[in-house]
Amino acid sequence: MLNDFYERFHDDILIYHGSNITEMLNNIRWGIQRYLMPEFKRAYKKDSSDRFRYSYEYPEKIKDDFAKSCYWDLMNSVRREPKIKKFVSNKWLKLRY
Repeated sequence: MLNDFYERFHDDILIYHGSNITEMLNNIRWGIQRYLMPEFKRAYKKDSSDRFRYSYEYPEKIKDDFAKSCYWDLMNSVRREPKIKKFVSNKWLKLRY
């Protein structure tokens, strides 16, 4: 049992770096969010007659219906913040390798 414990917590690099990798992926997601926010603010149009209704003003180069659908989905993902808040993994999990 002790050998397995030692191997998992001393030799298993993926477990060691798991929180660091997760932090980096989360930072990428938040970077995409910040990058797209100006476009979202430009494109988002609230309907004044219905509080739940909204639309997006597509960039003029987007003509295809599929591209418009992808743009709509992308803007909706920017409309909501990422589900995982920003965090920093423990500094002790970044020292060894």
